[in-house]
Amino acid sequence: MSQYLPGQHQYCVILAGGDGSRLRSLTRCVSTDERPKQFCPFLFGCTPLQATRRRAARSFSFERTLFVVTRAHERFYTDQLADVASGQVLIQPSNRGTAPAILLSLLLLNRLDPEASVVFMPSDHHYLDEGLFLEGIQRAFEAVEGQARHAVLVGASPTHPEVGYGWIEPGTPLDAEGPGGLFRVKRFWEKPTLRVARILLNFGCLWNTFVMVGRVGAFLAMIRSASPQLYDEFQRHEAAPGQPSFEPLYERLAPVDFSRDILSASTSELAVLDIGAVGWSDLGEPERVAKLIGQLDSQCSWLEIWRRSGGSAFSTHCAAKSA
Repeated sequence: MSQYLPGQHQYCVILAGGDGSRLRSLTRCVSTDERPKQFCPFLFGCTPLQATRRRAARSFSFERTLFVVTRAHERFYTDQLADVASGQVLIQPSNRGTAPAILLSLLLLNRLDPEASVVFMPSDHHYLDEGLFLEGIQRAFEAVEGQARHAVLVGASPTHPEVGYGWIEPGTPLDAEGPGGLFRVKRFWEKPTLRVARILLNFGCLWNTFVMVGRVGAFLAMIRSASPQLYDEFQRHEAAPGQPSFEPLYERLAPVDFSRDILSASTSELAVLDIGAVGWSDLGEPERVAKLIGQLDSQCSWLEIWRRSGGSAFSTHCAAKSA
């Protein structure tokens, strides 16, 4: 077996296959169509996907960055990924949750580079301190090189008792010799009540960013253990002769959520790394996006309409603009 060299086999997978339904009232107003949020230019005229690409490019080579999308969104991602080689864009026939999207990319990476380690980046995040975030990602890769059996979840230091995020309760320190802030995962708390969120904040728990780093083999083993049916379905497709279409596979797949169905069943194979106060925001709720844009761009026209009119009038304005 060849010697594993730090940094030689690092890849980035950008997850961009979600439907973004919770943010649809906002994206209709900004883009006047039904595009998911990752393709909507509400960040100073930039889409979250474009922002994620630029962020990833600061640490990862263009050739080692993959994108997972959904065919129904083709008209929205074609221009934004026009410069990406077709082999780096994994097109799902339909959205079946985050687990099939992640497994699809893992199987490709396993064929390309069996010694690969990978970071998964959702395409709908924002960071006020991107430099600190990327430093944390490299610390996570260092941890993976020393703890090859573990996948590392990236946890952000919370600033308030947020009820719209998932939280991670850290356990005991994992490796005193490795990167600081690395802990076993004791428990996940998904969108807690305000009372519980305040307790989690006081106990030093972390926001779960859903950014994950690990060896491809470790992620595959985790999926195989937690969801053997999903794993076997994809393996049978991999073993089929020729180049079979993914359509029949996705038609029979039930949605599988990676956080709920894989991570929650795999805490013994997980670690969490506290990357500090990076100013992380999950762009998942209209109010949250409006608050962020208000902090960054006080002259935003649609934001003024949102503030003055509220949700229902805002939606009415969007419908009129789209007509």
